Amino acid sequence: MIDIVIALSIIMLAIIVISIIFIEDLFKLVMATGFISFICAWFYLLLDAVDVAITEAAVGAGVSTALFLIIIHLTKSYDINSSTKKTTKYIMSISHKILFGILMLGLSYIFLESLAYMPVYGDINSPVNNALYKAYVQSSYEIYKVPNIVTMILGSFRGFDTLGETTVVFIAAIGVYGLLHKETLKQPVLDQKPKKEFVITSALFDLLPLLFLYAFYVQFHGDYGPGGGFQAGIILASIYILMNLVYGTNYSNIFLSSHAMLLILAGGVMIYAGVGFLTLFLGGSFLDYYMLGLKMDHSYHYGLFAIELGVGLTVFAAMAIIIKEFYRKLDQI
Repeated sequence: MIDIVIALSIIMLAIIVISIIFIEDLFKLVMATGFISFICAWFYLLLDAVDVAITEAAVGAGVSTALFLIIIHLTKSYDINSSTKKTTKYIMSISHKILFGILMLGLSYIFLESLAYMPVYGDINSPVNNALYKAYVQSSYEIYKVPNIVTMILGSFRGFDTLGETTVVFIAAIGVYGLLHKETLKQPVLDQKPKKEFVITSALFDLLPLLFLYAFYVQFHGDYGPGGGFQAGIILASIYILMNLVYGTNYSNIFLSSHAMLLILAGGVMIYAGVGFLTLFLGGSFLDYYMLGLKMDHSYHYGLFAIELGVGLTVFAAMAIIIKEFYRKLDQI
């Protein structure tokens, strides 16, 4: 049954990718790419990579789609008040479409040809099932008492790498903030009143507690099941985007200003790095959670919780800053 679902999803994905070649409307193009992210998230879920599926759905279909729509509006490439006008009609000529179609067919043939050389899913002799990964799977719980192997690997075996990823997110957010941020005349944050769409605002108001609860569950449950800082941070950022879309940017400033988000952004990286340097100071290795002086069964849980909290704060603040600065540009139009 799963094989049939995967086959149908691949066919649907191929149809969308091919149709993208002929789409002339940028708004429809963004919607199509967002739907591709949903299908990819479905693939990750079928492959038991729930952590990646949550992130792909939130980032690929959520945050990225919002950013693309904002960019379209900023560049005025799409007139939202004119549903019949195709503003991108001449963006690609017929000859270019044919050439691009031939290129895509060639790449598709290479991709399908390479499938014959790929190992069967779940094959014990697959290259991914080497000695290193077997050691991760077989000994991780016995040593660290952490049920979620993925979180344990990210926070222990790949602790330096995960710190690097968190730092990259921090640098990216600072870069966007530096490029887009511009001081404007300060106005009371309540000058912009919430929009009057009663159904939408009421529905979001009812959903907010559930969305926050889900984000906190993913954050605090990361060492026991699918979740962690990256996923929780993106979910919290998605809530912030929804608040901006429904209530307006100035209204959302009541909860978090740009300076507050910058402090959260830097604080998240400092929490992660601080835990690692604390274990070094106590005489252990970097992120050697046993040096925290807790019981062996609990030390890794508390240590992972601390660094995942740092990751979650960094990711949330980074996404919120990027969205906030793009919306600031929208307000200046």
